[in-house]
Amino acid sequence: MRHKLNLKLLRKASYVFTAVALFSCSNEDQLETNLEQLDTEQINLDSNALSGKKISNPSKSSNCRAGNFGAQFYKVNDDANKLNPFNKDIKEIDDRTCYYNYWQQTISGRKTGIYRLKANSNHIDNIQPRIERATRRVNNSKNGNSISFEGYCTIQDVGFTGNHDANLTSISDKNGTYFIQAKGTHDNRTIGSKDPAILLLIAKPVYEPRNGNKPRKLKHYQILSEQIKKRGGSGSDRKLVKITTVRKGQRFKVTMKNYFKTKFDQRIVVNVNGKRYEFDVPNTEIKSGPNKGKRQFGNQAKIRFGAYRCQGGKARIDWDNVKQTLKN
Repeated sequence: MRHKLNLKLLRKASYVFTAVALFSCSNEDQLETNLEQLDTEQINLDSNALSGKKISNPSKSSNCRAGNFGAQFYKVNDDANKLNPFNKDIKEIDDRTCYYNYWQQTISGRKTGIYRLKANSNHIDNIQPRIERATRRVNNSKNGNSISFEGYCTIQDVGFTGNHDANLTSISDKNGTYFIQAKGTHDNRTIGSKDPAILLLIAKPVYEPRNGNKPRKLKHYQILSEQIKKRGGSGSDRKLVKITTVRKGQRFKVTMKNYFKTKFDQRIVVNVNGKRYEFDVPNTEIKSGPNKGKRQFGNQAKIRFGAYRCQGGKARIDWDNVKQTLKN
């Protein structure tokens, strides 16, 4: 049975986001107070415009909240971020956090999807929490076949462990949240996930220099490409490359193209707020085992977006006006 959203709470949410649009940087404390109020009210929603979202009480974790936080996959009525044509291969929303659901609201006249995370709140598979969606996928690694994505992103908050002076280009730094990633499987898999990431865009917080005992203020978010050194790579088998910076609450355009230049050459092209970056995906040569000497060529391409990873505190990424284009 589908439930209707509690209209009273929707009105309250509307008031909150209207207020957010009017606040300047000097009113950040009040803005945060209003967002926390919305957090509290959402768990009381009769919900579900979220179709398929089972009611549960995941009380085993202190980072879960009672309410509609059980199911991993669900849809939302009148979806602000639905990609057309719809990807029939998966459900619309992949939600692996038991603290928030996907949420949406009209902000500055734009219908916006809101993706929020809390550290240590993945009740599905005990890895990093995420709320994401997937584009359609390329299953034929032929010259020119591609999946392209575009949309507008607003980074409101990212995971933060308390280290104001973290090394942004260290792969072991735990600050930051991914907001989009290129994915794709490959031949002769030896290591890593069965659904491996190739390149992820991550936003990391950069703070003003220390000034006595004064609180450190957020300066901006550094956007980096976290990309594999070899197929299936994670951890030290990836590296970080700086792309650009954006301000907290700044709406900026993001495009990503995951495509095959030839049958054996895969490339990722991204553009973040006008800064273009290209990455040729490595075709790793297998060094040992029964497939020694063979290369790992890509055989699939897709893109996921939303919010993924929060190793401290809370994160919030907003998306609007998203589109996809498939050539397969």
